[in-house]
Amino acid sequence: MKKIVLISFLAMLCMASFAQLRYFFPDSNACFSAGRYKFWFNGDTTINELKYKKVYMQYHDSIPDFDRASYYSSVREDTLAEKVYMFILEDTVERLIYDFSLREGDSVRVSNFCPELCYTPEWEDLNMCSVPVVERVDSILIGGSYRKRIVILKEYQYNNQWFELCWIEGIGSSNGPFTPLESCTVDTGFIFPLLCVHIDGELVYQPYSEVEGWDVCYPHEGSGGFGMFNAQTMGSISVFPTVADDILKIEHSDVLDNGYKYSIYNIWGEQISGGKLDSDMINVSYLKSGMYMIVLYKSDKVYSGKFIKE
Repeated sequence: MKKIVLISFLAMLCMASFAQLRYFFPDSNACFSAGRYKFWFNGDTTINELKYKKVYMQYHDSIPDFDRASYYSSVREDTLAEKVYMFILEDTVERLIYDFSLREGDSVRVSNFCPELCYTPEWEDLNMCSVPVVERVDSILIGGSYRKRIVILKEYQYNNQWFELCWIEGIGSSNGPFTPLESCTVDTGFIFPLLCVHIDGELVYQPYSEVEGWDVCYPHEGSGGFGMFNAQTMGSISVFPTVADDILKIEHSDVLDNGYKYSIYNIWGEQISGGKLDSDMINVSYLKSGMYMIVLYKSDKVYSGKFIKE
């Protein structure tokens, strides 16, 4: 009987130890590398009498340099409620991005932020997905300490494919610190895997260190690629069909018969192919199934669009 009581007490103690946030986003001099972006935590600010940590974003640049970053958002952590909130510059209200109080089987309803390419302020906007569900809650060893981890399952409706992602206290999502949910729509379908976390110049977390292609902190270093374009100056184009099989059709009057070139990139920003745009149709039959970006460019004019290869 005493053993049962002791075991029950220890179990309750373990649960209580996770009853509030124990690990937090860094206060300063921290760089999160997510795909081709870098997010810097540096300093704090006050909004509506609440204290936030300031976040800066570095665009399409292989060299981690805080001086190249610009102010992006502010983050607040509610310790007791186990929630993390975000105030992005383009928005006017605070939005929930993490809820570490969730338990197995709970539905996940948070806001999703993707750098530049997408911003879905409400979970309902992910209308091609099933509502994500917590598969399990466990812990992961980082830097000699165990941090709470929430593993989430979500389903793509267009091909009934399930996938997992995880949240970690003080780290964020496997998609990056501010993209807690992988989007299932074509418009927001690019992913930004969390590659590395540096604090005070020291590497503290590298989840894909053994995965070829993701085993570096800055995958586009020295490789032109998508970094040759400044995404802030891009216009947008429509492509059809958005889920393509063999042929992709460009729908934009300005780019046809005007000497544009094109490049196709995968979800990690790696250039797959390119050439001169001779007509409004491009053969994509050789591409593997997945999500892609197409960029059309001429001198200082750049247009981009996104599509899925069946």
